[in-house]
Amino acid sequence: MNQLYLTLNKAGLMFKGHTKQGEIDFIHLETDKNGTQYTMTAEEMGYQKWKVQGLFNYRVR
Repeated sequence: MNQLYLTLNKAGLMFKGHTKQGEIDFIHLETDKNGTQYTMTAEEMGYQKWKVQGLFNYRVR
């Protein structure tokens, strides 16, 4: 899974965002023809749990 996370980051699909809970990682899923961007939080994808457990060492752009 580390390779997947690094690949997403290298492709520019990982970014930091701010919510009421603080700064979190987002994954860009798609942009439709109207320019609407669809995202999912890293936590929703399960990556945040793995990051906290030390399974990922990465730097999001």
